[in-house]
Amino acid sequence: MLSTSTSLFAQNDTVESPGRPLVGVSLSGGGAKGFAHLGALKVIEEAGVPIDFIGGTSMGAIMGGLYAIGYSVEDIIAIVRSQDWNKIMADEIPQYYVPADKKYFYRHYLATFPLVNNKIQIESGLYEGNLVNMLLTRYTAPVYHIRDYSELSIPFLCVAADVNNAEPVEMTSGVLHRSIRASMAIPFYFTPVIMDDKVLFDGGMINNFPVRNLKNKGADIVIGIDLNQPLELSENPSPIDILDKIITLSGKPEKEKAVAESDIYINPDLHGTGMMDFNKYDSIIAMGESETRKYFPVLKALADSLQAIDSFDVSRKIVKPMDSIYIHGVKVSDLDDDKAAYILSMFNMPFPCHVSFDEIEERLLKIISTEYYYDVWYEFINEEDKTFLVIHCKRKQKWTLSVGAHYDSNYGVGVLLNLTFRNFGNYFKGSDMMIDINISGNPYLRLIHFYRCSNRLKLGYDISTMGVSLNYYEGDVFSNYYYFQNNKMKLFGQWIPTYNQSIVIGIGGEYIGFEDYKYKLVNDFEKYPSNKYNFYANAFLNYSLNNLDSPSFEKKGWRTNILLEYLVPGSLILGDADAEDACLLLNARVGRSFMISEKNSFEVAAVLATKFGNATMPLCYEFFVGGQSRMLYLDNIIAFTGMHFVQRHVQHISFTSLDWRYNFYKMFYGSLKCDVGFMSDEYEKWFDPENIVVGVGLTVGAKTIIGPVELSLMRSNVSSGFVGFVNVGYYF
Repeated sequence: MLSTSTSLFAQNDTVESPGRPLVGVSLSGGGAKGFAHLGALKVIEEAGVPIDFIGGTSMGAIMGGLYAIGYSVEDIIAIVRSQDWNKIMADEIPQYYVPADKKYFYRHYLATFPLVNNKIQIESGLYEGNLVNMLLTRYTAPVYHIRDYSELSIPFLCVAADVNNAEPVEMTSGVLHRSIRASMAIPFYFTPVIMDDKVLFDGGMINNFPVRNLKNKGADIVIGIDLNQPLELSENPSPIDILDKIITLSGKPEKEKAVAESDIYINPDLHGTGMMDFNKYDSIIAMGESETRKYFPVLKALADSLQAIDSFDVSRKIVKPMDSIYIHGVKVSDLDDDKAAYILSMFNMPFPCHVSFDEIEERLLKIISTEYYYDVWYEFINEEDKTFLVIHCKRKQKWTLSVGAHYDSNYGVGVLLNLTFRNFGNYFKGSDMMIDINISGNPYLRLIHFYRCSNRLKLGYDISTMGVSLNYYEGDVFSNYYYFQNNKMKLFGQWIPTYNQSIVIGIGGEYIGFEDYKYKLVNDFEKYPSNKYNFYANAFLNYSLNNLDSPSFEKKGWRTNILLEYLVPGSLILGDADAEDACLLLNARVGRSFMISEKNSFEVAAVLATKFGNATMPLCYEFFVGGQSRMLYLDNIIAFTGMHFVQRHVQHISFTSLDWRYNFYKMFYGSLKCDVGFMSDEYEKWFDPENIVVGVGLTVGAKTIIGPVELSLMRSNVSSGFVGFVNVGYYF
């Protein structure tokens, strides 16, 4: 096992004086407000002030660290502009990196709790900060070999908070990006960084303005850029506002001392800007520059006075971002050899070779999305004049409890509980058992147990019981409820040829428990006789392709699902003289999303669902069409814009769906959708003009921490009025 450690203290505490007073720049934390530091640094450069030390906390550590490495202000601004900060801060991994067998449930839970010694543990942070780790690692790579921050282009330090002893931790050596990540580990938002047995959170909790630290390192003059202003909470403050207030108050005593010790104190007016307003980078940078320009005469006078004492050149060695790096191999830290084998298999390359940072990050995202590992990060090390990529990660607990919630205007509130047992009973390595309990208008209990024969092949079984209540409409007027109990058992094999494709083949049996309708029976139901044994056997083949970039409001990629199912009534199996015939069911959807521009995307999809054969099957096996609700475990429910939920039940349907999506503000989206097609109970009349159905709908929604939030208004030619729909969260 490879082990590494990071020292929290530099070997040299001071920098040798050039014969003039030394200048330090202190950069406070403040989340997105930290972009103002770039505007301030730009003006300090223009004034010709030499920077001998730079220190920062949280976002100040990121901006200061990049500047200390040797990036120009312009290059750092370009880096800032090139990032999707909403996705980075939400740890939103593109869905196409998620394994095919995990896509439908990835991040669908509000919270996941490890079970340790039969006790539930609370996660230490909402997000692990995986994307932040990758961002920092990529852009600190030009100086990966430097472990003493006094050797950087500008000597650098950053500050974190040790929560165990409530003490600030000054970091002047070690893995640079790891130190910066510790400094900006916002409590409750990001998980802490464990370093030298210290549990490190955001330094802003104790020391958000490290002026004294620079003085102790030898700075005679400190220019302090403080981004914090008094924050008055509103009557209904957001959790982020409350967190910002807590961090500000906790670090207030040290901050007041730091302000007093600053020789030049600059406090940009950032009112109206929040710590999570990352997409306002241009205006925030401008605010920092505008305020600092007020001090330009003071800064210029300082530069001139220092030049008079001892002439100097403010130029410094400039570095540029790296696209790739030459490495001689890959090592895995913190895992036993057998557990590290999978990770090493992801880096099957002809070493030594150049590897791009895109390639490294893609492989790490795939590892993270398996949800088997946490605290995943990487670094580069030199050994015997060779460069190695070292992957750090820890194995998650075998037992986890996950909780999800969902609401829509058709079924109301639903709660999902998931218990996952990895290597259950230690009978098989690679064996997973999952128990789902859905408490909702359509409750179900489901058990899935599978064994991974390889990274591509799974064998398992699936047992479930579900209560299903579906509406019955006469035209577009609600008339009745149709209720049945669906009990299933499947044996399946799943082949995953690529990361985004899945082929499932299997056999199973179903027992359908039919119950009386809530209201009196209507004639239309009489043509749907039930198998008197209420038992059905089936064989099925399911192909799926999903390489979408997001599980909601997606912008690009394919989403295809083709299900072929052969259904045999129990009466036929038992040789009943009055047995119904078997039948073949096809349910297929092929869709492609195109990214037109950064804010515009378009999806086109084709849907075909039909029954082959003359068998008359129970209503529960027909295709229920209408609305926007989806149920993962009922394949025969097909959404159709403009209709009431399951407004029609038909044997044959085909239609085209067109959906234009527009990202009008941050995580807020609008969608204009049109569905056009044919549906019929009779194959011969399937495409008659009288069976044309056209529906249009407008949706406004947002991506949130709990999943998509959507409000839709729709209309179709088979509905007499407008149909409204509200959805909150992911379907399950």
